[in-house]
Amino acid sequence: LAVSGVLLGRSHADITNAVPLTHVALALAPCIEVALTLIAKHAEQSKEQIVGFYYADARGEKLTSVPPLVAKLGEAAVSAAQASGGDASGVSLLLLDADRAESGVAALG
Repeated sequence: LAVSGVLLGRSHADITNAVPLTHVALALAPCIEVALTLIAKHAEQSKEQIVGFYYADARGEKLTSVPPLVAKLGEAAVSAAQASGGDASGVSLLLLDADRAESGVAALG
């Protein structure tokens, strides 16, 4: 199953929290939009902001480009960051390497 979520932090260099969004197919756009709104509100109340969106492919394939649906979800994360008054200019999209994560190696290398 694909894994995706939102990274929160006080700044883009200080990530303080990761909020999982899905462990299922990403075709749940309305639910994810509601979740992003709630995450943005929580971030605002805790003096954090949305600083990133992460995704790991369900098949563990190495991604050479951002899948279109993942790009749309990343854009939704940027919109949520903007709506909560955060600095959306530096929201990062991280593609995780599922094979490396399974083996216990840093998945962002």
